[in-house]
Amino acid sequence: IPLLKPNKRKVVKSASQKNLKDVIRCCLKLGLNHFETARFYGSSEVQFVDALVELMEEGTVKREEFIFQTKLFPMEDTKKFRDQWDSSWSNVSKLQYVDLLSFHCVSQNDQIDNVLDDESPDGMYAFIESKKQER
Repeated sequence: IPLLKPNKRKVVKSASQKNLKDVIRCCLKLGLNHFETARFYGSSEVQFVDALVELMEEGTVKREEFIFQTKLFPMEDTKKFRDQWDSSWSNVSKLQYVDLLSFHCVSQNDQIDNVLDDESPDGMYAFIESKKQER
């Protein structure tokens, strides 16, 4: 269970972290390999990444053997969106890449248009495409 007010150094040394790692290990043995989280789920993003990195270092799983998904909120202000990405990336960069990126709370047509606008060089779509190219 994610802690609500995480201190990154403390949370990955907590009893809940050991439990999460055991749950992930069990999931992998059962063939469940898609792990979904978000920066806004308390400490979940930090804890998932830390557990997955430890399991990779132990040889339990290779990076290409699981799917890691995280989520962001769509924002009209591109700078705020990029800042949000940077905060999330600081939590997940140890995995080297994100397999799936989703958007929270996209329920209005204007939000859909904003997310999928591939004509604006400064929009969310262009930003995410640029991140794919960096990989």
